[in-house]
Amino acid sequence: MRTAELRYFLASVEAGSFGKAASSLQLRVSTVSRAIARLEDQLGVALFERTSSGIKLTTAGRIALRCVRRVLCETNALTETLDRSSFGEIGEVHLGFHLPPLE
Repeated sequence: MRTAELRYFLASVEAGSFGKAASSLQLRVSTVSRAIARLEDQLGVALFERTSSGIKLTTAGRIALRCVRRVLCETNALTETLDRSSFGEIGEVHLGFHLPPLE
């Protein structure tokens, strides 16, 4: 399972169709559709009901949506934290100093 597939899933839910999701992601509809199909195959469940008027989440899709949002939130937090760490904005600093003996 790839984070891109999870992002496409979330975009499809928010857009209400694979076409609108593809447009917002600047991808082809077939790319989004294939990614969703791969995700459904990997999970072993249908995430969407496909109708002539668009898509609708299945029960499994609604459950997946909650988890996908958490996963993507944590993925974004990880990326942000590592970026901040690489720029020295966060991390640990260890200081030591030597005091001369008292006379």
